[in-house]
Amino acid sequence: HTTVLVALARLRQRGLEIPLVCTGLERDVRAPGYFDELMSLAVELGVSDQVRTLGMVPRADQIEIFRHAALVVQPSLFEGWSTVVEDAKAVAAPMLLSDLPVHREQTAGMQRIWTFQPRDPDALASRLAKIWPTLPRRPIPAEEEAVAIEHQKRVLEAGRQFVVAASEALDLFGRRDRE
Repeated sequence: HTTVLVALARLRQRGLEIPLVCTGLERDVRAPGYFDELMSLAVELGVSDQVRTLGMVPRADQIEIFRHAALVVQPSLFEGWSTVVEDAKAVAAPMLLSDLPVHREQTAGMQRIWTFQPRDPDALASRLAKIWPTLPRRPIPAEEEAVAIEHQKRVLEAGRQFVVAASEALDLFGRRDRE
């Protein structure tokens, strides 16, 4: 998040002010003062008026936020599997992601996905400066419909693969019972 705030400050110095909406826990027992440090940094950098923090929001609300977001930025330093990315994919949201193997895996073959080096505010600012002016107003119903159709195809294919695996397992166990 520090990287994002510094990038926003650098862009503001160039005359580009991009709003940032953040969701999630504002307090974490692993780093109790982190949120306050981030908010202080936003003030220090002169971007606090661009930052809105919503705290924890219901999942349905977060999906709606993603539907209307011009861009979803995920600045993680590490991820196991990003639900933010999956939720953004579900509504065809453009994404700017830290360049992590898992982010590349989750978005392989997708359009309007960009990456930046984690902890590099200059790289993030550069990407944002190029991307921001090109982003369409959202949501885009036709894109959401196309994503929903692709999702349904993936669900059906996963179901087919499960049936094949289950049949193979039954055949295997059936042979064991006969031996």
